[in-house]
Amino acid sequence: MLKPKVFLRMILLCLISGGLLVSCEDVINVKLQDASPRLVVEGRISNISDSVKIMLHKSTDYFSPKNIVSVTNGTVSISDSQGNSYLLSNNLNGIYSVTNFTPKPGGSYTLKVTADGVNYTASTVMPYLVKIDSLIIDKNPERPKENRINIIFKDPAGIPNYYQVKVFKNGSLLNNNNHIALYSDKYIDGKAVIITINARRLDITRFEVNDTVKVQLINIDKMMYDYYQILRDITDEGNFILASSPSNPPNNLDHGALGYFTALSVYEQSIIVKGMRTSRH
Repeated sequence: MLKPKVFLRMILLCLISGGLLVSCEDVINVKLQDASPRLVVEGRISNISDSVKIMLHKSTDYFSPKNIVSVTNGTVSISDSQGNSYLLSNNLNGIYSVTNFTPKPGGSYTLKVTADGVNYTASTVMPYLVKIDSLIIDKNPERPKENRINIIFKDPAGIPNYYQVKVFKNGSLLNNNNHIALYSDKYIDGKAVIITINARRLDITRFEVNDTVKVQLINIDKMMYDYYQILRDITDEGNFILASSPSNPPNNLDHGALGYFTALSVYEQSIIVKGMRTSRH
């Protein structure tokens, strides 16, 4: 049984003055409530081509996560700050999508949903893109039989930045669900950064020669950073949205809808494993 409050732990990997990585922890207290059935919106758009997909379904009570009901008769559209509007089509099981629309970093976007006679709206701004400078796969000096991935980039100075990292091996996503990797620049604003992810966090031990490893550095906003933190903590599987979503996680939807509408700027970089070395930061 969940307690009334869930303590969320935020782990930050910080590069300080020439290479010292330090873990920093924040605590967020969130009261969870039972949620009567209501509309749940899962809306993530990005600068990756054909990434615009919005899912609609109905929630159930938080303590009884059963019987997810897709909403297939809704009307969904997205407009941008340039005055363009795009109507999304319902393809399958309440998933609405559109082609020939690629959002851009820095752009403002508004989602409009009509379902069961109620109009819902949410707005978001896509964060500016932060690029990966280099990727290094080496041996973990503390666990010589285990690999780790080092993601090196420069955090922009003067603005809050929030990151999610996804790792793919030969096209398959490794750190989904309860392995959501989230980072903040709270203590590293404007610095060179190394994010290190050990292989055990990816449910593997090592990469093999000729494996293709792709890393996505995903720039998210503060609302989604907090949202992912909460859902990672309160769900065994760590799914971003479940029918059991609590009634009051942070979101930007009106009229009592659950879920989120967010724009992500994604930078991808891939390497092919050729060999392995041991290094220390």
